[in-house]
Amino acid sequence: MIRCSTQIIIFALCAATASAQNAPAIAPKKPANPFTEALARARQERRYLLVSITKDDDEAGTAFNSKTLGHDLIKNWTDHRATILKLSDSDPVAKKLAKQYKIDRSPALLIFASDGTQLGKQVGDSNPERLMKVIAASIRNRAIRGDAGIHSWSGEDVVLNIMDRADALTDKGEYDKALEELNWCMDHPAIHSPLFPVRHMEKLCKTFAKLSQKHPPAKKAFRLRLSRAEFLSLEKERPNVHALYLIKYGFSALDREDKILLHFDRLKGKYPGSHAVSAFADLIYEPLLNAKRYTDLKHTVEDPENVDTFLGESQRTQRSREEVRRLIAARYEILRGLGKSRQADGLAYKVIAYDDSPEAHLALAAAALRSTHSTDKDIEHARTAYLKMEGNNIEAVMTLAKLIAQKTAKDPEAEQIVRLALTRFKDESDLRTLTQCLYDIQSGKIPSRKKANARTARPRR
Repeated sequence: MIRCSTQIIIFALCAATASAQNAPAIAPKKPANPFTEALARARQERRYLLVSITKDDDEAGTAFNSKTLGHDLIKNWTDHRATILKLSDSDPVAKKLAKQYKIDRSPALLIFASDGTQLGKQVGDSNPERLMKVIAASIRNRAIRGDAGIHSWSGEDVVLNIMDRADALTDKGEYDKALEELNWCMDHPAIHSPLFPVRHMEKLCKTFAKLSQKHPPAKKAFRLRLSRAEFLSLEKERPNVHALYLIKYGFSALDREDKILLHFDRLKGKYPGSHAVSAFADLIYEPLLNAKRYTDLKHTVEDPENVDTFLGESQRTQRSREEVRRLIAARYEILRGLGKSRQADGLAYKVIAYDDSPEAHLALAAAALRSTHSTDKDIEHARTAYLKMEGNNIEAVMTLAKLIAQKTAKDPEAEQIVRLALTRFKDESDLRTLTQCLYDIQSGKIPSRKKANARTARPRR
């Protein structure tokens, strides 16, 4: 019994030894690369990366890291905009960077964007003022390829970071600091890239407008920038994309759509029929629509095939029905507003074939009501929505009643629809809205229906 146990133990030990000999060797863990880690941290924090390279036990190097980089002029800038990595020139990583970027003296400072793009360098100079000028110049001189080959300026992430910081400072009541940060964002070249106005200009303008409401100097600064944008967009016939986006989102953030329309008229007066005018019209589509400037949006509805393409793409991409209804209703309103009844009816037919919901009928009816060029077909759309919703949707109730009153002032049916709704709805806000609607109908304040252009409404022979 003892001999058997001994044999088993010996066999197990041999097997374990063989297994250990055949197991792959565990590779020693590579030492961390401080540059790679610092770059990752800069990317995460949306900052630039500054790398200082100095000699060991060197007074000049010590002074550079402590006095130059610690100088108020440099520190105030780097505190929220840059990650700093300090390397000794004996470090292998420092040697590699020195060779790659041709650094032959110390102290030296390398300036990187968070994506690793080298923006600039300063070698052998510890003067804080001159170093700050080098940093300021370096962040203005590099563009990188982005989506679909479109160029954007490196440092866009830093601008977004400082924009968020300005918003936080506004909430804390530190208005002067917030204004300083927003001015820095507005002066950064990244906001002039093709992508920034589309993606981020609205947020930047809203942040500035928020501060403007609380801080008069910010209001003045913001309006000066908008005035400058107006001047630049009128200076040349070629569209100034940055200026046009700033005008749109800036005045929108200040709730001054009238200023947007006024500038559009100036642009149209100076460069009639130009690409700048049509580009700005497309950009300010909603303000023009809100102001019922249908003639200025005529070019957006001239190609009826766009509807088929749009509906087909919407089905393939599973675009939400709500978004489809909103966009189609805008087009429908323009067609009705222009008096293009035949085209409007054709659009409605396609839309209902795509989406026969009560919401779709209501969207068309409401668009026609806004245009004041409604027809009996629009009353039928409203009636369909009203019946399908069983009279329980306040928008459907009011749209149907107003369309009927738009056709015939003080129509008894319109009053009856609203009176019935007043017995069904219980919410105080709804009751006030319905009471006002009933008063408008009874007093004849609903705008009367305008006749469609006879030429555009006449059916084809």
